[in-house]
Amino acid sequence: MRTDLFRRIVLFVCLLLPCAAWAQPSAPTAGPTSVPASRQANNVAIITLRTGDGPIDSVTAKSFIRRLQIAEKAGADAVVVEIDTPGGEIGAVLDICAAIKGSSIQNIVAWINTKAISGGAIIALACHEIVVADAATMGDALPIAISAGGLAQMPEQERAKFLVMLLTEVVDSARRRNQDGYKYDELLVQSILTTGVELWRVRNKTTGQEICITASEFRQIFGTEPVRSVPRVASMRAGSGPPQLPVYPATGQGDTSTLTPAQQQDLAIQPAGPALSNVAKEASGNQNLPSKRPLITDDDRGEWELVEYVTDGTVPAAFTATDMRELGFAANPQGISTDDGIKAWFGATNVRRLDPLWSEGLVQFMTANWVRGLLIIILLLALFTEMVAPNGLGGLVAAIAIGLLLVPPFLMGMANWWEVAAIVGGIALVGLEVFVFPGFGLPGI
Repeated sequence: MRTDLFRRIVLFVCLLLPCAAWAQPSAPTAGPTSVPASRQANNVAIITLRTGDGPIDSVTAKSFIRRLQIAEKAGADAVVVEIDTPGGEIGAVLDICAAIKGSSIQNIVAWINTKAISGGAIIALACHEIVVADAATMGDALPIAISAGGLAQMPEQERAKFLVMLLTEVVDSARRRNQDGYKYDELLVQSILTTGVELWRVRNKTTGQEICITASEFRQIFGTEPVRSVPRVASMRAGSGPPQLPVYPATGQGDTSTLTPAQQQDLAIQPAGPALSNVAKEASGNQNLPSKRPLITDDDRGEWELVEYVTDGTVPAAFTATDMRELGFAANPQGISTDDGIKAWFGATNVRRLDPLWSEGLVQFMTANWVRGLLIIILLLALFTEMVAPNGLGGLVAAIAIGLLLVPPFLMGMANWWEVAAIVGGIALVGLEVFVFPGFGLPGI
């Protein structure tokens, strides 16, 4: 009901143009013969997720989903999500992840060019594969609260609720990636979500498989206290060990009571740190894929060798391009920083960019909290002016302010009819207060 004729026309044009672009491919170029069949794609769509210093928000998510649908309808064989963002709203990030995982295009690759911080890291992990530029960074996805004055204190109960959602997401992403071999370590992906995660990397002497282990597993494998040196990733106090965090409280968001004991064991998430025990247990109830991580026992003593101290948990983990290659996240041995590099990576003949529309940028600006607050102030002042000295000008300004408040969200499908009814009803009640029951107070309130 909320999709008007104008929006239908805009959507039709947006769908038509990319399809025409695919129908008129650029001159074919021979791709490298070493491209695996599972990766090779002729038509590649690059969906940009570059927010500068701004956050990923609901407008970003809707824009991304719109462009992903265009790529699907236009017949893209692969999609590249070019990421350069400091993160953003958790709900918007999870919407993008759900769209990626639910897409009919299976070959979706994250291209970190150049930063995938916080929510950007969550989105990168949701893709089938990650490639990086040489200057790329990924990680530091600790949930935080932001108010008008900057960072705000987040209660641990609230942070725990977000951690359950994020842990559910990143472990699911790791397990999807690990179906054909253990590539994304399940404990390592947890290290980007919180402090207090201390990990070492070890290698199986027989198979060569590498995994990250906790301090208790270190004692099981080597029979000694963990060796702490300078960790691979950034540290606040190198060699000091993880901060002593209280256990995050249970939130009631996960339920494993309907699972059999065998299913509970297969789907269980091992917490990467003691503070995550409740969070990991609840997130286990939201998993659909079993873990591929080997179970560490006392019988493994002598079977593994120490590779390095990865993180001491003093800060949420963040990885450079070199770290991502060494730790199994980045698939490309050489940095990719251009569209030609992407074309060669897929052995593609056509690469098309799907950037946000200018109107989406306008909507993002018009739906910013400070802009909407300013428009509401203008609306109220204009209404008051029109009621005190009716001349039509105040009413016109008020109507424009209402339009600027409502039209941008409608164009992005973010507004509902009840919002219109609420605003019109509020104006009507103010009118009753001024003209019918002056001084009564209740309608105005």
